[in-house]
Amino acid sequence: MENVTTGASSDLNTATELAQYMVSSCGMSDKIGPVHIKERPGSEMASRIDPEHEKALHGPANALLE
Repeated sequence: MENVTTGASSDLNTATELAQYMVSSCGMSDKIGPVHIKERPGSEMASRIDPEHEKALHGPANALLE
C-alpha cells in the first residue's frame, strides 16, 4: 500500500464508520439481526459486530485502492 494518500485514509475511515453504523444501528446483518446498539457494545457483542462490518468494507476499500 505504497500509494495510500490521506484522502484515501479519510475515505476508509468514513467507510468504517458507515459500516459500523449499518450493523450496530440499522440492523443490517443477518448474523446479528435487527438490533440497535446504543452504548458501546460488550466484548462478546463487539466480537460479533466487527467481522460483520469488516465484510462491508472490502468492496469500498478495493475500489479506493484501484
